Amino acid sequence: MFTEALVVTWISMCAVMLFTDPRLWVVVVSSLSFAAVRVVVVPLVSAKVKAFPTMSTSGQLLFSNTAVSMLHSALSSLLAGSALLTSHSLNGDYVNTVTRGEFLATAVSTGYFAYDLWDYVLNGLYIKFPGIILHHVVVLICYISALTKTTGVPLLSLALICELHSVFMHARKLLTMSSYSVQQSPLLRWVWRAQWVSFAVARFLPHVIVAVLTFRARGNFGQQLHFGMAFGGIIFINLLNAQVRLRHDALTRKFL
Repeated sequence: MFTEALVVTWISMCAVMLFTDPRLWVVVVSSLSFAAVRVVVVPLVSAKVKAFPTMSTSGQLLFSNTAVSMLHSALSSLLAGSALLTSHSLNGDYVNTVTRGEFLATAVSTGYFAYDLWDYVLNGLYIKFPGIILHHVVVLICYISALTKTTGVPLLSLALICELHSVFMHARKLLTMSSYSVQQSPLLRWVWRAQWVSFAVARFLPHVIVAVLTFRARGNFGQQLHFGMAFGGIIFINLLNAQVRLRHDALTRKFL
């Protein structure tokens, strides 16, 4: 029942988004594309992983979900990085203007989060990770609001640089689920180290910069409520980053 309600809600949201702003077709196409990859491509690739048949059903579902997540992280960080290097709005009014590249990067990730929410609910993955539902719902509300109002989209695009770190996080998870160990696998050890470097360079630093830029542009927000939501959100993300680092410290001492 919950799954059907989620599907109906998403279809309704798509209709409203397209009616409100035809540019949001990117979000819809992105969502459907990630779903197609999950249903068609991932099973074919997973069949070539030796450890996949030995996993439990929930393990196979989580492995498949993580594979798509890694694809999104790679694509998202590439789009965000490309927008930053080629054309961005950060030298001007980055609250109320947006370039095509920044809009594309944010819209593609919005579509992914919609797909991922569907996958978690449909396959019951949220049972082990209940917080992911709230996270995705909040992200979707914020991203769709920003895209439809063209408010703060360049800041969201810059923050998506953090997905480079997520690439290594997902790679580590896939390797671990495939029965690789840090002690025996040079590749996994390299991924662990790359994960640390990318955490500092691609996740922590960009989010600090976004927090500073958001505060500096507080007068450009049409409503101070919007500024409060944007600034409060990025501060919350930075607190989560600190939590991630502490968790990484513990895991590193355990495995390295």
